[in-house]
Amino acid sequence: MKRIAIVFAVIILAGVGCRKQIGTSQFQLGPKDVVATTMAKAESGSYTINVTLSDAASQRFTQLTKENLGKTLPLLVGGKVVSAPVVQEVITGPELTLPGSSKEDAERILDILTTK
Repeated sequence: MKRIAIVFAVIILAGVGCRKQIGTSQFQLGPKDVVATTMAKAESGSYTINVTLSDAASQRFTQLTKENLGKTLPLLVGGKVVSAPVVQEVITGPELTLPGSSKEDAERILDILTTK
């Protein structure tokens, strides 16, 4: 079975209003990167996933958020964007929340993150 990756990808464009892509930053997240996960239903009705990253994954994610402050950081699962938050601050701890998914997407993400 082909493994589907969870990818945070920042598409760097050549300028405001320009569609020419000049680079990307990526952070792939899989079972080896995750210490614990939980799913919760938000007041809005969407589902969030709380993830505790390994030390190595936490350091990589901190660097990604540091390099991409103020940019949109889409969360792709199997090539489909399931969330696209803007990086508002550097995330320095091992805990992160993947926001605003349908229950089906949240369950799929949990399965990817926990199936070894």
